[in-house]
Amino acid sequence: MQPRPKYQVFISSTYGDLRDEREAVTWAILSARHIPAGMENFTATDDRGWETIKSVIDRSDYYVLILAGRYGSVYRRGKSWTEKEYEYAVLRNIPVLAFIRAKRSIRADAMDEDSGLRAKLEGFKRKVRDRHLCREWDERADLVAEVSNALSNHIRDDEQGGRQRPGWYRGDELSSLQNFDFAEPVEGFIAEAIQLDNTGPVYCYAFSLDSRLALTGGRDKAVRLWDLETRRCVRLFEGHGKAVECISWSADQRCVLSASDDRTVRRWDVKTGRCLSVLDGHTGDVWSVAWSPDQRYACSGSGDHTVRLWDLEAGTCVSILEGHKDYVSSTEWSPDQSWVLSGSEDCSVRLWDVEKKQCLRVFEGHDSPVYCAKWSPDQSRVLSSSDDGSVRLWDVETGQCLRIFEGHTTYVVSVAWANDGRHFLSGAEDGSVRLWDVETRECLRIFEGHTADVRCVEWGADQHHAISGDAKGRIRRWDLTEATK
Repeated sequence: MQPRPKYQVFISSTYGDLRDEREAVTWAILSARHIPAGMENFTATDDRGWETIKSVIDRSDYYVLILAGRYGSVYRRGKSWTEKEYEYAVLRNIPVLAFIRAKRSIRADAMDEDSGLRAKLEGFKRKVRDRHLCREWDERADLVAEVSNALSNHIRDDEQGGRQRPGWYRGDELSSLQNFDFAEPVEGFIAEAIQLDNTGPVYCYAFSLDSRLALTGGRDKAVRLWDLETRRCVRLFEGHGKAVECISWSADQRCVLSASDDRTVRRWDVKTGRCLSVLDGHTGDVWSVAWSPDQRYACSGSGDHTVRLWDLEAGTCVSILEGHKDYVSSTEWSPDQSWVLSGSEDCSVRLWDVEKKQCLRVFEGHDSPVYCAKWSPDQSRVLSSSDDGSVRLWDVETGQCLRIFEGHTTYVVSVAWANDGRHFLSGAEDGSVRLWDVETRECLRIFEGHTADVRCVEWGADQHHAISGDAKGRIRRWDLTEATK
């Protein structure tokens, strides 16, 4: 008799308002002899918990999403854990079964009071309805019946249609593993691996031009300067009241800018570690900051949906650029300093005229938040990376999307152009670094070795090496000599 698998079903929902419904669905799945899984046993503020949640979703065969009147606990980037889990399941191609409670059945005390959270919930529901056939429910019994029927039908259709999910088998039900195909990992060319002794998760990196020094910032509120030869922290910059989200070297590498969830940007002297100025004005967490090429100005992006331009000598805000509809996660000056580029959680990239203080172009096409946007060396093109797992290439003059680069299995945090404009690097939450050919869209090499999401990737000064850092404080140097020939 052919053994039948048990399928693992990940249950995702807000917890407090749907605790009873979640428990009832869990028992229904167990009664059907399948394996329920979820995140209720993990701390919603723990980055290590998120790594565990991802691994559980990766091993799940189906994903059940239950929504009602609350958006749920918010992750540090302004997105709920429930939405984050959902988007990860979509990126991993896990079949999604969605169940949304009818508004008429939601009690007033089970709805978000905050208007911002209500708006995010409605946007989340629209996204789910656009992608999936959603089933509506009123009471707990209705939900259990809907989940049981939908799951049973989906499993049957997948098995009969040749799309059977892997499932789980008892070891004594399998006579051998000879029919299993274990794929060989793609090998990268790793030159060096470095572990930094951080005191918590690392949110951002910035590497010196010669790749001998690294700046890190993270949840512990401090900026650290590391000597990568000795692997020691040689300078500690303290003063921020909350997590550090972004750091940036000045062109002469004498100063550093840091952006924080405490709503400020700080300018530091690298030699002394002294804070030279505090740029205060944003009304939301500051997620990005960048120096102007002449080092006289800075641009910053925030959770208040604005981009601000700062006079560093005076320590004052000289422009507030408004237009984004969600958190601004990336900012960068153009090489000639006439424009500023910004990427946002509203899924768009905007091009701003610094002198006129106007938005000249909106690059739209990503269907998930944009995390990074970078100018090409000749300023004619832009790369943007997104939560949708893709990198897009844009024409600055026309605003047209020229190419889409796909291959990462989760959101892409960082991109970096080669000096020749013919190649770029990308780093993602899937732990990989990829090298791309801009013209052919070909992924030339996949570099694997990180065990956490890659927060930054940059080219070495000689353009024959790359350097990347992950959330656990691990830095990798990669040899690109053969890959770029």
